[in-house]
Amino acid sequence: MGKPRLTHQNKYSDLAKRYWDWAALVRHSATGDKETKLADPRIFGVVIAAHCRMPESWPQKKKDAFAGTMHQQTPDTDNIGKGIKDSLFAEDKVICVDLYFKFWCHEDEEPRVDVFLLRMPEVL
Repeated sequence: MGKPRLTHQNKYSDLAKRYWDWAALVRHSATGDKETKLADPRIFGVVIAAHCRMPESWPQKKKDAFAGTMHQQTPDTDNIGKGIKDSLFAEDKVICVDLYFKFWCHEDEEPRVDVFLLRMPEVL
């Protein structure tokens, strides 16, 4: 899910509620708690791979042609990345490297977002 613009007018809309629920799920997946954000100072970057579901309305021939290929529709990768980073990090300004990918799912694949954290190695 891309992060919606949370203006004063839509701050309590269904879309905003869906985003906050999704953000809590992201935090829970990463930390085991819906409220806890990541605070490891050694994390400096993220790699995010979004696997997007194909519309049910597409014919089977089109689904077969697009399965596993790059996704070039909305939401934009920067909106997905912003949603992930805002959900996971108390201060996402510490992230200095980010790389995003979007793919169409294969039919037998569940839509998901894979997040890989880049961390500085510990110095001996």
